[in-house]
Amino acid sequence: MSTKSSLSYGKKFHFYEEVFEEDAVYLELSGSAAAGASISLEDGVVVMVRIPKEIMNQIVMSYVDANTTAVKIKQSPKRKKSPKSI
Repeated sequence: MSTKSSLSYGKKFHFYEEVFEEDAVYLELSGSAAAGASISLEDGVVVMVRIPKEIMNQIVMSYVDANTTAVKIKQSPKRKKSPKSI
């Protein structure tokens, strides 16, 4: 019986919590997604990273803030309509 509680998953990653561990989340990367830092196994490449939730929250908030700012910068200001002359 697995104690993993999936938060998100895809073909090349699995982001999850351990049911009995409240202070951390885990990220497993496989295949080409794990190319940066890897542990080679017979079946392929798998990387598992333990991330304390406090740090993950900081990472997520920083990411959201950075991307929200980038979106605001890319948006063009709305033009004011000039009044119609009579």
